[in-house]
Amino acid sequence: VEDFNRQEGVHLQLPVVEAGDATLPFTDVQEGLWYYDAVEYVYAQGLFRGVTETIFAPNHPMSRAMFVTVLGRMAGVAEDYPRETRFTDVKADRYYAGYVAWAVENGIVLGTSETTFSPNASVTREQMVTMLYRYANYLGMDTTGSGDALNQFPDASDVSTWAEAAMAWATDRGIINGTEKGLLPRATATRAQCAQIWMKFGQH
Repeated sequence: VEDFNRQEGVHLQLPVVEAGDATLPFTDVQEGLWYYDAVEYVYAQGLFRGVTETIFAPNHPMSRAMFVTVLGRMAGVAEDYPRETRFTDVKADRYYAGYVAWAVENGIVLGTSETTFSPNASVTREQMVTMLYRYANYLGMDTTGSGDALNQFPDASDVSTWAEAAMAWATDRGIINGTEKGLLPRATATRAQCAQIWMKFGQH
C-alpha cells in the first residue's frame, strides 16, 4: 500500500528540497539508473514513499487513485477535504476520496464515465500527462504547445484526441519523453515514469 506523507493546509507549491538532500532507503533504486534522480526528487519532496520501507517498485503500475492523490498532496490539499463525488466507485472512506473530489471540482479529472472514476485502474501515459496538464492550468501556467515535438514520435497518431493538447504541451517542454518503442501514450505508466514526469514538471 502506498505510504503517502501527510500535509496540512492548502498551498500551491511544495517547498523546494534539493534532491541530493534525500538519502534513499530503497534497495531497488541504484545510482546510475535513469529514474534514480527522479525517485530521489519525489522522495525529497515527500510526494510518496515506497511500497515498503526499502522497496520503491519502480516498474510497478501507478493507479489513477495514487496519481490524483499525489497531485492533491502536491497542491497542499488538506487530508480532510470534503469527500463527496459523483463517482459510485469512490467511497468516502478511501484515502484518495478527498483528493478525487478536489480534482473533479477543479477540472483536473473527468472520470472514466459520468459515474465512475476507476480508482484502481492503472493510469496510462496519456492520462498521466492530461491530468498534469489540467493541474498546470489550475495553477495558471502557460500550457500552450505547438505539437512539433509530439509529431516527431512515430506513434504520435496513437494519442487519443482528448489528450492531444496535453501531449503537445508536455512533449514541447520535455516533461515527457519517449521510450525505445516510442511515446506509447496508451501504455501503463509506471511509478518510475510518474516520478520522472513530476520531477520534470517541478523544473518548470
